[in-house]
Amino acid sequence: GAFIGISNANGGTLSFGRQQTLLFDVMPGYDGLGLAQLFTPIGFTGAYIGGGVTEDSRVDNSIKYRVKLTDVTIAAMYKVGGVSGSTSAKSAALASIAYEPGAFGVVAVVQNFKDAIGAASNGAALNTINVTAQDSAMVSVAARFKGKGWMVAAGWEHVKFSNPSDPLTDAGITTFEGTVVGAVNVTPYNVVPATGAAPIEVDKTQNLYYLSANFDVTSQFNVALGYYINKVSNYSGGYLVTASGAAYNTASGPFAKAAGNNEYASLVLDYKWTKALDAYLGYMHSMNTGGQANGLVANAATPAQANENTNQVYGLGLRYKF
Repeated sequence: GAFIGISNANGGTLSFGRQQTLLFDVMPGYDGLGLAQLFTPIGFTGAYIGGGVTEDSRVDNSIKYRVKLTDVTIAAMYKVGGVSGSTSAKSAALASIAYEPGAFGVVAVVQNFKDAIGAASNGAALNTINVTAQDSAMVSVAARFKGKGWMVAAGWEHVKFSNPSDPLTDAGITTFEGTVVGAVNVTPYNVVPATGAAPIEVDKTQNLYYLSANFDVTSQFNVALGYYINKVSNYSGGYLVTASGAAYNTASGPFAKAAGNNEYASLVLDYKWTKALDAYLGYMHSMNTGGQANGLVANAATPAQANENTNQVYGLGLRYKF
């Protein structure tokens, strides 16, 4: 983040610059594992707090306003579009409302991004980045209940990806984050081909559901656990247009996937030696099923990938707070 702003106890806070999304602001208090980056999907990938795209978990050239009215907190955020040289989303509008009267809390967030840019490495070509352009719309609702030494939280997030608003400009991207690379392969999501073929809109949707909790076994020993499942729709259809102008049906392209799930189960044990020093031991198991396991499970060409649709993460560490 890099921002400036003004604040008033009654009037709220107004800030400008590169800032976290509104969902990023509130989620640490609505996840029993506190967005632990090793042990929760909400923590280790910005996609779940960035409106569906990791690069948008923080928003450039944005205006954010937040005000707290007794038990209700209202926030709004807008990204100024059309910024020269920007390869992040061209514009975005976000809003949130939270009601937190005490032990109970509930929050709702909506986020809409136009021409959101997602990047990934290209394993087949050195110094090449794969870029996907898309519009994304997200709505999220989460609730928590906490007492002395414990908290339970649950939530739901719905994301829809569709055609980018400005696919021709998106397809002309030659740099990413201000850096000229060897090549940028741009793939606007489900763009109608320039050949005049009838549009086939196949939006990709996903729904994340989660339940998490933490509780103090003793004054020094805390246990946190969570279960997260992301259900992705079938989106094997529609058309794509590459930067070269080639058009093809996604039934044979990179977006051709049947419905599938991403599942995660986590457990973290934390022991406080002193107020400043603690030790943690954590574990997360993840599994991809259905279409989300495509390319991860064994086939005739890659038999060695038989077990790569599951993954385990272990973490052990000491932490000292100054």
